[in-house]
Amino acid sequence: MSLWQVIVLVVWGVLIAAGYYLGKRKRRKADGVWLAIILGPIGLAITAFALHTRPPEPRWYAVDLDEASNELRDVVHRSLEPAHISVWLTPPD
Repeated sequence: MSLWQVIVLVVWGVLIAAGYYLGKRKRRKADGVWLAIILGPIGLAITAFALHTRPPEPRWYAVDLDEASNELRDVVHRSLEPAHISVWLTPPD
């Protein structure tokens, strides 16, 4: 391996690491790495100007605990009721 090939590989590795850390800051790790691998410095610039993704906001729901417990009780009672199964046995021919 010549000196130039080693230099190119080292620079490429630094670009990939920079793409990872820049993508991690923008919450786009995979994008940063893949763009740095494929496009090099141009991919790093694309990652730098990409929008920062926000985490999804948690959704809160008001639950009426009395109503929920009554519904759960009804489901449990229905599941514990004996099943009315009729079995018809036919004599063998």
